[in-house]
Amino acid sequence: MGTALIALGGNVGDPAVTMQQALSWLDHHPRLQVVAVSRVFSTVPVGTYAGGGFVNAAARLATDLPPLDVLDLLQEAEQRAGRERTLHWGPRTLDLDLIGYDDLVLSHPRLQIPHPACWYRRFVLDPLAEVASDWQHPVLQLSVAELLDRLRPRPLPITLDLPGILQQELQSALSTAFPGQLKICEPGEQSALSLTTKASACVRAIPVDPASSAAALVELVRAALDEPRPLP
Repeated sequence: MGTALIALGGNVGDPAVTMQQALSWLDHHPRLQVVAVSRVFSTVPVGTYAGGGFVNAAARLATDLPPLDVLDLLQEAEQRAGRERTLHWGPRTLDLDLIGYDDLVLSHPRLQIPHPACWYRRFVLDPLAEVASDWQHPVLQLSVAELLDRLRPRPLPITLDLPGILQQELQSALSTAFPGQLKICEPGEQSALSLTTKASACVRAIPVDPASSAAALVELVRAALDEPRPLP
């Protein structure tokens, strides 16, 4: 049996109940078993149109299904929960992401494993650490616990390697949005993450479209700075 790691989230209706119902439905599949589930965490919304606060969790599954079949099941569970895909980073009843599958590295038009943004998103890492802290990111060669520890320091050291005007706009926007929470590193300094438009960037960088707005990039950093809180 393989091990699949999934992230769960939502901010419409009663997401905690919706997530539990989805996990129960998945657990009844003859070729999939829910092995461990994290606590439910309160997290900040990420994205201009995300809506109100989110709740997030993670689960470890045992399955002999191939990754794309697991993805199909996750999307079916989302549909059963009334998920509507109208806005990118919009409000949602249920969001299920396949974060990792054993030590597999997969690039497919429908699915990338490991999830390309899992390594810097606190709303993924904090719950995931409760069910798979030792799982090692097969590209970064760091465990979930190690990835999480990299994001804990305050101010958080980050590197910006962007075209001139975008760099200036983002530095100003970050200072306004997160006063005292970030240290902008000089080139060559060690940092927890970097944002860059360079295609040859290291694997620990967030790739940025040169046409991105500073406001959109602020939301990427927000995901790294959040400090999720377990719900009672």
